[in-house]
Amino acid sequence: MEFSEILQLMREFSKLPVYRMSLEIDNLELTLEKQGGEGAAVRAVCPPDAAADKSGAGAAAQDCELLESESEIAVRSPVVGVFYAAPSPESDPFVSVGDHVEKGQTLCIVEAMKMMNEIPAPVSGRVSRILVSNEEAVEYNQPLMLIQKEQPI
Repeated sequence: MEFSEILQLMREFSKLPVYRMSLEIDNLELTLEKQGGEGAAVRAVCPPDAAADKSGAGAAAQDCELLESESEIAVRSPVVGVFYAAPSPESDPFVSVGDHVEKGQTLCIVEAMKMMNEIPAPVSGRVSRILVSNEEAVEYNQPLMLIQKEQPI
């Protein structure tokens, strides 16, 4: 099962009146569980041995623990490329976990075909999790980090 298929499954599952679902496909075991009622977070939990799956599905096993909700937004890679946390090797990272960011602020760079694509914050909020390491190869639509949206006053 491809990571994009897991994400699509998570989106569809979030619309269903079911609160827990488990699947077993080849060497991958996947459990989707909603925490609470409608509009609650959807979380995919994969077992530790999913990372050893040779079919390629385990390559994104760390992302199986992605937690996304109405208040937490995943920043995704718009292209296949290499993730850079800073503008240059000797610079500080654009952002760190816990940093407050404004909508449109540069969060990172994804290099694709020698083009440096600055990735902006889709919302204002606080960086709650960075899901990839500096200079790590990333796939199209792969979650790079999570931002906890600011709550309206």
